[in-house]
Amino acid sequence: MNKFILFFLIAVLYITPLHHIMAAIAITPPSSFVGDGNQTGGTPGIINVKVVGEDPGTFYLKAYFYPSDNPKKRFGYVWNPNSNSWVSTWQSNAEQLQITTTGIEGWQGDISVKTDIEKSGYTGPGEYTLKVRAVSVSTTRTVEISAKVTITQPNATTQTSSQNTNTTTNTNQNLTFNQTVNNNTQTPAKTAENGSLPALTVYPTGIFINEILPNPKGADETDEWIELYNSNNIDVDLSGWQLQDRAGTITTYTIPSVTKIMAGGYLVFKRPDTKIMLNNDGDGVNLIDPNKKIVDSVGFLNAPLGQSYNKYNGDWSWSTTLTQSNKNIIASPVVIKKSTTPSTKAEKPANNSNIKAQDLTAGLSQPVSGTNPWPLFLIALGITIILAVAVLIIKFKLNNHVRT
Repeated sequence: MNKFILFFLIAVLYITPLHHIMAAIAITPPSSFVGDGNQTGGTPGIINVKVVGEDPGTFYLKAYFYPSDNPKKRFGYVWNPNSNSWVSTWQSNAEQLQITTTGIEGWQGDISVKTDIEKSGYTGPGEYTLKVRAVSVSTTRTVEISAKVTITQPNATTQTSSQNTNTTTNTNQNLTFNQTVNNNTQTPAKTAENGSLPALTVYPTGIFINEILPNPKGADETDEWIELYNSNNIDVDLSGWQLQDRAGTITTYTIPSVTKIMAGGYLVFKRPDTKIMLNNDGDGVNLIDPNKKIVDSVGFLNAPLGQSYNKYNGDWSWSTTLTQSNKNIIASPVVIKKSTTPSTKAEKPANNSNIKAQDLTAGLSQPVSGTNPWPLFLIALGITIILAVAVLIIKFKLNNHVRT
């Protein structure tokens, strides 16, 4: 009997930790990133990420670069659409991008990452290590994966402008954002060797994706639309801004020049104009400013027929009441957690932006840390002791019965 108990306890000790670290991560990064990033600007790169686990759970998703010979010198930012901001790995977990897995199917989507040339880890163009890490919110278990990438020199032709022209954030209520003024009152961040100034165009915050209709009751080709909302108290010029879908073959629509969204107003973009196809089984939309910065983003899964996806009190909800160009109304809302991103786009052919099956299997990482196994061990030990006592009692009664 003692041998049985010992064997059972060894089995529990062996199996219990594995149950808590059954998670893995895979990535498909671009081959290179641009070395021009900082907290306020820079060129983002898109990484396709897949996180799978034995159980559903919420993870903090982090990504950063470091010199291959010095992992401690981390740098870089990840776009967090929930907070509408770029966050670095040095910031608290509460500020990080959060994703939610659905058990064995996991989570898959695109994340935007950019460099940070102001950190000491960046020493100029060259090869660096990119690391993507998923940390469980509830258990702090961590899975991570690394890849070698190249950080390139930014294109100098896109970084300079005339010395006599600055672009400034407009504080005059009678003017429009993004207006170019001929004055030299704005202090440039740096001056290039040839005397030109970096382009310091500042675009307004407060422009949001407000409502989308992916699965209309009518024809998708004509009735799908995307709505933006301007929370500012002045008009905003959206010339050169872009709308972009998030899965499969990516379609990017550039908003035409002299397109304004009124103060506190709405602007609707329809599929016949944008050519953006929102798949009913899952898709998403990015809003990108002319600096190529993603300023807002939303994703969805399984769009109900005839319902629009609405931003409402900080969350996203489906509603049977369509409120095109008006304040959102939630009728029988089913609240969906923010920033879920589909893995495929059924109506579009796959391209290089899709994560490939061989990339997933080749990139599955090993877990690097687990949770404390002692609670489950103690539970298993208690069960074992109870079973052992029961067996001894049965054996004792059998022996007495034989004697009589």
